[in-house]
Amino acid sequence: MKYKINEAVFEGMSFPSDIEREQFQNEYKDLIDEIGHGMDKPMVDFLFTSYVYMLKAMKNGDNRIANHSEYNSIQNFCQEYMSNYDLKDNTLYDMAFGINNHHKEPWDGYISDGRMKHTVKSEKSLKPRVTSAIDYNDLLNSAPIKFAYDMVNDKSQCYWIRLQARKFIEDFTVNQFKDDFPYYFNADVLRVIEVFLRQVNLATAKDVNLIGDSIANHILPFQYFMLANVWAWRKKDNFAENRVRKFILFIPRKNAKSWLVSAVKMLGLILLPNNSELYSASNSYREAQEIRKELENITDASPTIKRYFKINRDRIVALHSKSHFETLSGKPKDGSLPSIAAIDENGNSNADNPVANSLVRGLAGSFQLAFYVSTAYEKYPSGMSIEVEVAKSCLDPDSNYSDETLFAMLYTAQEPNLDWTSHESLKATNPLMWEINRETLISEQNEAIEQDIKQNGFKSRRLNIFLATNAGTSIAPIEMLKECHNPKKDFDWYGRECVLSFDLSKSDDNTCVSLITNHEGEYYAKQWVFVPSGRLKQKEKIEKINYHEWINRKQVYVTDEESTNSHIINYKTIEEFIVSIPQHLGVEITHVSYDPYNANNLVQNLKSYEAFYHSHFEPVLQSHSGRHTGVKLLREIVMQNRLNYDNTMIEYEWGAVQMRETDNLYIAEKVKGALHKTDMVFALITALVTCSELYEVAPSKPFTGFIVLSEDDSLDTSMEFVIDDVEETDTKGGYREYFL
Repeated sequence: MKYKINEAVFEGMSFPSDIEREQFQNEYKDLIDEIGHGMDKPMVDFLFTSYVYMLKAMKNGDNRIANHSEYNSIQNFCQEYMSNYDLKDNTLYDMAFGINNHHKEPWDGYISDGRMKHTVKSEKSLKPRVTSAIDYNDLLNSAPIKFAYDMVNDKSQCYWIRLQARKFIEDFTVNQFKDDFPYYFNADVLRVIEVFLRQVNLATAKDVNLIGDSIANHILPFQYFMLANVWAWRKKDNFAENRVRKFILFIPRKNAKSWLVSAVKMLGLILLPNNSELYSASNSYREAQEIRKELENITDASPTIKRYFKINRDRIVALHSKSHFETLSGKPKDGSLPSIAAIDENGNSNADNPVANSLVRGLAGSFQLAFYVSTAYEKYPSGMSIEVEVAKSCLDPDSNYSDETLFAMLYTAQEPNLDWTSHESLKATNPLMWEINRETLISEQNEAIEQDIKQNGFKSRRLNIFLATNAGTSIAPIEMLKECHNPKKDFDWYGRECVLSFDLSKSDDNTCVSLITNHEGEYYAKQWVFVPSGRLKQKEKIEKINYHEWINRKQVYVTDEESTNSHIINYKTIEEFIVSIPQHLGVEITHVSYDPYNANNLVQNLKSYEAFYHSHFEPVLQSHSGRHTGVKLLREIVMQNRLNYDNTMIEYEWGAVQMRETDNLYIAEKVKGALHKTDMVFALITALVTCSELYEVAPSKPFTGFIVLSEDDSLDTSMEFVIDDVEETDTKGGYREYFL
């Protein structure tokens, strides 16, 4: 069948001249047959709709969307399509390029009448070009954007979901139009997702009569929001490169997380370059098969696309692109080069998940996505708890850590806590189950309220709260710790008796110095962190902490080793800083508590300074019995809101320390595999061991202020001293600004 130009195909396209219009039409006629044989019309419709967007963009000067061989394949496919089908009758083409619910001007590569334009520069011409132009108000009515606004405006929704929605709105409405913001939201990709959803049918449903119906009629806004963010955000200077490189989906059971992973995989198999590799990894074979089973169910229920996926014993292959999907369990698969790596049920893995680390390290290609998905387990810490910790640091408005390539949907009733016995907690954490089966949720909640034995399972399975069995738990809930943040700029340290403690690093890591005092039953703590200058950049990358922010606050001090090795902490700087504390704050350091390990030299040096002549140096053994009272007191004063701290970096370290109780002793230890350091927490525990003896066990002795000598009493010589004999310890250090 010879292709004849159908003028209806080009309706809505604007060309600078008739000559360019004719050239564009001729390019379609000159395409060569190579791929697409044997396909039925619905599948060809979908692929043509996707590919023609790419051809349009390349026609407009974008040479970065596909390489030469991929470009030829796209052209060949389109030739096969137009040689066999009348485009006038193509309903999918109409939906994508003509009348639809979201976009009035879907095809406009040259002229834009809409208010929203995505302008980037072509590498070839370096001239601005419009890659997508749509009516901005119209796009605001689309499901993903409406979902974001609904979340932000509804305070009953999950706190972390609302934060992600707010971030999306800021990026969508403001940031993408800034010249220095590298990403934009590509509406054309959103249309491709719409076409895809109309091709896919429901494989399972509570109402069996709905099985086989198009998923487009049933997909919920939160699912659409996720797909849009993963696929539609692109780099302005390279359409083929995606923005979201890490997607963290933390959601309770029975909320269709397996379907969402499968949908991302299927879109990848269809849209990614030829021979792409996609993997889903889990700890056990049974867990790994869940995603594969869901993908098979989707294809079985969707006859228009089924015959274009070959399902083998080990993998699922997309016949048109030779891209394949494979599941892994247990052991790493080194040597793989995945474009999409889904780490499923990551909450049931150890903090250091070898199969996940192997896949993520191997990510390759222009489109790269690490997809972490799980519900909470009665296991802490876990691989997912670490990822959730990072995501919260990225979303928290009080945090200074930012990662523009991370997208997180954290459906959890934890931090800040929702009352687990309320219906609001169920609604906020179960976006699908609350809509289709809330009776089951409420019934399970009532059973958990009545039967203590069912509470842990309910909290982890339905409210996505990390719990621990044999593993440790947090010393106190993080939200309680945050309530204790109180810089107290007006708190007068002058004349107060204090306990000093420090947690020294071996050589190249963080060191913390803590100063704590008790006032009317409350504890006030100042903490300073010391880091070697040579490791600052590396630490920011690994720990996901913006150290420069705390450096500007004068709560982190960067040391330089006198030798050429800037990776080593300078203990002399720490010594000088500690000695300057009494001078700048006017405090009396009555006790110095310290971990004996690696501290002998510093302790001996401090004893030689006059300011520490009368201080009691108390080594605190880092054993279970040695730190028990410090851990116990820290837990109590946080939960009683009796702690006042000024350095918020401790909030990052809090989740990296776990507490266990053995033989009636509280044990604190670092979480295996935790990203963040623990020196601030342990320095505080060490100081509180002494504080427990001073202020909690025995009544505190009345404070005696400094004696002020009267010039009129010339006979009083009890405290005579020569001012020249006082050691000047900070004439060059310049530490004064750290105590203001």
